[in-house]
Amino acid sequence: MSAGIVALVVVVDDRSSDDTAVRARDAGADVVIPSGGTGGLAQAFRTGVITALTYDVTHILHVDADGQYSPADALGLLDIVLNGADLAIGSRLWNRPACMSRPRYFANRLFSRAVACLIGIPILDAQSGYRVFTRELADTCLISGTYTYTQEQVIRAAHLGYVVSFMPISFLPRSSGRSRLIVSVPTYAAHVLIAVWRLTNALGIGHLRLPACLIYAFVIECRDRHKLEGSTR
Repeated sequence: MSAGIVALVVVVDDRSSDDTAVRARDAGADVVIPSGGTGGLAQAFRTGVITALTYDVTHILHVDADGQYSPADALGLLDIVLNGADLAIGSRLWNRPACMSRPRYFANRLFSRAVACLIGIPILDAQSGYRVFTRELADTCLISGTYTYTQEQVIRAAHLGYVVSFMPISFLPRSSGRSRLIVSVPTYAAHVLIAVWRLTNALGIGHLRLPACLIYAFVIECRDRHKLEGSTR
């Protein structure tokens, strides 16, 4: 980080079978802890946030540790929050990254549009794992889901009136390993739909709003995709 910023590095080791914990400590991580519970992305995120809140931190920068997010984008996200936003998210979807398949890109845009429809604000990438948020938001919008945290944090934040902003970021090819979260796009989509359905019901957003927003998002995304394909012929 730049001069004037004191960083506490927390690494959550989600049941890794390699030397993640040892390498994190050797690289200078201040705290290395297991995710606890049944594991998984949502549990790892929640563990990291709760741990950070036990220290005197003012902001939290979260990044998924798969090597696909560039450290160079961190200060840009932090600057957005320091200038008034409560949650700044790095958007990978301003253009399709070479390392993101067309079905996954379509699904990411579809869910982002659906979430935007649900909460009534522009959402450029609801699934991004690169974000900065304030201590207050972290404390108020604790994750309750068991599958993933990305959509839930955005929905909770917007529902409570927090300012959510986005910034275009790089998205790099994965150098090793494979995602345990996205085994296949249909499986991931099914899990996310169930999680968002439960969340919207708990928040009182409405039983019919999610299906309506999904249909709307699908129609708009197909229209835009058709326009793009037509313009490149």
